[in-house]
Amino acid sequence: MIRPQSLLEALRSMLFERAVEKATVYGTGFKNVRSSQWHPGRTPRYKSTLTLGLQL
Repeated sequence: MIRPQSLLEALRSMLFERAVEKATVYGTGFKNVRSSQWHPGRTPRYKSTLTLGLQL
């Protein structure tokens, strides 16, 4: 049986890795969100990154 603590740690590390992975996308995407000028092809990625940031 998996202990809840280890499961939580695994989930946290996974989220942290994704956040670090998208750090540059978030940095550049945030300006685009503020100015409301999103690149059509990259809009979903910025949106998912923004929601990920808000959830954390």
